Order: sequence, then C-alpha cells, then structure tokens
Amino acid sequence: MEDTLLHYLIKHPFDVQSSPTLFGVVWTDDEVSAYGLRPEQQDRLRRVIYQLRQHIEPNPRNPRFIVTAHGVGYTFYPEHEVVTK
Repeated sequence: MEDTLLHYLIKHPFDVQSSPTLFGVVWTDDEVSAYGLRPEQQDRLRRVIYQLRQHIEPNPRNPRFIVTAHGVGYTFYPEHEVVTK
C-alpha cells in the first residue's frame, strides 16, 4: 500500500491530490462516494500516510515531503528533482 501510494505521489509532484483520488489509487476495489470518503476510508488513508511519513520523513511530526492540504488531500514535495520511468 505504501509503495503504491508513494509511486503515485512521485509521479505527481507539487500537485494537490485529493483524499478520494489517493484512496482510489491504493484501494482500487473499494467504492468512493461522490460526496467523498466515508470516515473509515479516511482513517485508512490517514494510517497509510502516517506509515509512509514514518519511513521517508526526517521528522514525521513536521513533514516536508508529504504535506497535508487541509480539507483537500496531500501534496508531495520532492527534495530533489524526481525521475520517473
């Protein structure tokens, strides 16, 4: 899950990604409502973001790579230029 999410974020640096979009990337078989994520879906996404931050952030309590866009989702800010294939 974390790898899938990280690869997606790396391919979309500096773009705010909505929580429903990120949820759909990780849980492709779980339906997302037109009104947004259900509370349990939001919790699952937050847990994966938390775990990912634990692995890649120098200080997970003050993230600089995966930044929360409050009320919207998350943005990935690479430290160096990202190269993707």
